[in-house]
Amino acid sequence: MTKVTNLHQAHTNYSDDITVPGVNLKLTVTNQEEFKGLVEATRTQLRKRSDVFATASSTLNDRKREALYEDLAAALAVAEALLDPANVDYLINILDEHNIPMVVDAEKRNEYVPITRLLWGYWPKPTDTKPDPEFTYSRSTELYAKVLRGAAVRKIKSSELVAKLKEENGFKQFKDADDKKYLKSDEGEAEKKALREDVLKDEPIAVVPKGRIKASAKDGENLVCLLGRVTKDGQVEILQQLPSKHDALLSAIDRLPKEMIKDIRTRKGERENSEQGAFLSWGQSQDVA
Repeated sequence: MTKVTNLHQAHTNYSDDITVPGVNLKLTVTNQEEFKGLVEATRTQLRKRSDVFATASSTLNDRKREALYEDLAAALAVAEALLDPANVDYLINILDEHNIPMVVDAEKRNEYVPITRLLWGYWPKPTDTKPDPEFTYSRSTELYAKVLRGAAVRKIKSSELVAKLKEENGFKQFKDADDKKYLKSDEGEAEKKALREDVLKDEPIAVVPKGRIKASAKDGENLVCLLGRVTKDGQVEILQQLPSKHDALLSAIDRLPKEMIKDIRTRKGERENSEQGAFLSWGQSQDVA
């Protein structure tokens, strides 16, 4: 069944001459174009709302705040679709297109930051000095991301978000929930860090000469994504390096299938047992000597 949501549940009137219509969005996507269409339709609607208030009277502050709450609720619903694991390739592609990093802080990542940047960002109009301007977003997107992740941590649905924000007079409890959940000591973050370390220290199946591959290890282990072709004799020929960002590949590690993680950690256990056995053998030989 196709899941459809109304970005703003009804036509919202802010004054006699300021009306922002609702828009139906299809949250179930099956290809890159539909995914991109969902992002752009949401962004257009959010920007339309922002433009309305930019020219409105300051007496509309309370309504402007409520409208932001409604926009955040809509973005939370859309974010669920954009962050669906089934859509991960679409998301990585569109983030690359907009030059938005998948992970903002590897130690304390917030998957909602790239989403809010996508939805509240915009393409500036070309000028003579900047004929090809970069996609732009404000620092507000980081605050919005904390609210959305705080809602996820508190298990507050998009349909409940506006009422909760009104009841609590703003963002504070959402920001607190986000900060508490995602401290560096958080078990989920510790597990991600441990998994990444296990993957990066796993024994390679094969070693490919660097050659034309651009890679740097200045910040520790660096990841690359390579396109390979299997030949008739069972060899794998590396054709080229794919333009996947380091942070996006780290994020891919976080989503590895359970069986693959099990295999990696089985090999880790075997190596540790082998090293321990070698150490014990060495210690015994020293005792004999």
